Amino acid sequence: MKLALKLLIRDWRGGELTLLLAALIIAVGTVTTITLFVDRLQQALLLESASFIAADRVISASRPIETALLARADEYNLQRSATVSFLSMVFSDERAQLAAVKAVDDGYPLRGQLIIADEPFGSGRPTGAGPQPGSVWMESRLFPSLDTRPGASVDVGALTLPIAEVLLKEPDRGGGFDTVAPRVIMHLSDVDRTEIIQPGSRVTYRYLFSGDEGNLKAWEDSVRPDLPEDTRLYGVKEGAEEIGEALSKAERFLLLGGLLGVILAGVAIALAANRYAHRHFDHVAILKTLGATPARIDQIYLVIFIGLGLAATLIGAALGLIVQAGVAEVLRPLLPVALPAPTMKPVLLGLTTGMVCLLSFALPPLLTLRNADPVRVIRRDLDTANPSSLVAYGFGGLGTFGLMWWYSQDLRLTVLLFIGGLVAVLILGLLALLLVRSGRQVGLQAGSAWRLAVAGLQRRQLESALQILAFGLALMLLLTLFLVRTSLLSEWRNQIPADAPNHFAMNILPEERGEIRAFLDVAKVTVTPEYPMIRGRITALNGVAVAELTRTDGGERGAPRLSSARNLTATAALPKDNKILSGA
Repeated sequence: MKLALKLLIRDWRGGELTLLLAALIIAVGTVTTITLFVDRLQQALLLESASFIAADRVISASRPIETALLARADEYNLQRSATVSFLSMVFSDERAQLAAVKAVDDGYPLRGQLIIADEPFGSGRPTGAGPQPGSVWMESRLFPSLDTRPGASVDVGALTLPIAEVLLKEPDRGGGFDTVAPRVIMHLSDVDRTEIIQPGSRVTYRYLFSGDEGNLKAWEDSVRPDLPEDTRLYGVKEGAEEIGEALSKAERFLLLGGLLGVILAGVAIALAANRYAHRHFDHVAILKTLGATPARIDQIYLVIFIGLGLAATLIGAALGLIVQAGVAEVLRPLLPVALPAPTMKPVLLGLTTGMVCLLSFALPPLLTLRNADPVRVIRRDLDTANPSSLVAYGFGGLGTFGLMWWYSQDLRLTVLLFIGGLVAVLILGLLALLLVRSGRQVGLQAGSAWRLAVAGLQRRQLESALQILAFGLALMLLLTLFLVRTSLLSEWRNQIPADAPNHFAMNILPEERGEIRAFLDVAKVTVTPEYPMIRGRITALNGVAVAELTRTDGGERGAPRLSSARNLTATAALPKDNKILSGA
């Protein structure tokens, strides 16, 4: 150990480790900067996106949940709230309109804000609480439908309530068909007096929870096994699946972009380690004449490089912390929310990246030091034991593939990127080698300085080709980042077809279909066929009862359980935009 430390200090003073240390710091700093900033941005987006469900976690059920089960959240220091949603007719003095009624308690919403106004379609103002008992808030479009105004009263079931405010926006409105009807919000304590909820009524009970993420996960693990079969427990990524997908894609995209920098640093590490190994064959030969065994040689240089790796990863992680703080400060005026403090996970990712990068690209040249011949002490003209190209490239490729897979969390994407990169490297390598060899004729016709330079390239054709390959690879990666810098946003935009429906008509009576169709034809509005909609449950799948199936047997990620009630449509002919993937 003492000998290894002495050699490490000597090599550092001699400047032999500068390039290696710099490359490793760049690799760790790049990954740490990206992951720290993405982690902070993701935390902020998740906090903001939680307003889409008005909480951090939601339990949705068609029947009330036992109070004792809900009270378990208090053990984990979680805030909780409750809402009850149902469809009901709302009456004014002259008119009636089907409305989506939501009853909320005093704690609603836990995340996000309600936007209210004094007049329909007026300027809004935020508020952090719902209506008081004995009053309702109504959506703007409901006022002309009922021919009423703020301050007047409406009948909700058996209860007459005054309209206290105009509702412009609610945080957990959602985008399902149940939310197409205009919204009426009332206090939860008034629901029983409306006498609307009766046996057989279709009601959705939602229980909202918010708090520290660690406490939320512990509570979720505790309560999930005890939930009734027809309930659903979800967070923002499951409740707003599009947001979750967007966050995941953005994180993978940025990490893969950072991986390009890691690969470049890896190439520099490999070249520096190879140069370091060639310079130390004489030192190893002397150590062997003094009795050092190959195992002892491996131990000495592994200690040197592990110590160097730890120092470089710590410096790179600290540099990443500083850089990401600077990036966050520069972008602060452009961000709508304050970024939370980063977690330790990105730092650990950067440290792991540094060690994997070091061992993958630097270990093969170091392992060849054990093969140095002691005779080199008196015969320095002996050829050095060059590292096996297959082993060296295999280690580097394996490390790159592992990091790529870890960053993307997608094996198919990793394989495609790796194969594409390998093909590009082979093509660039062949072109670089041809370029070096073809320079001989050019060198003979050039001046003395150029002739000497070209002669130097010709003497080290393979090494020169590798250096050209490294520079070419760097340019290729930079151009790749430039070309795909906007592809993420473009992909999100292109996921929605240009002719996708953006308006929906519900609750059309059979006798009204012809009149509505004629009206739309006159207005030259493109419409899809009408479908009847009913409420039902899946009882069996291919003859197997739903209770016997697992989630992976048919349930989609983020979707309700197979046994949950669903909106079902029926048609005699398969629509043109539908395809049968399996079955008949």
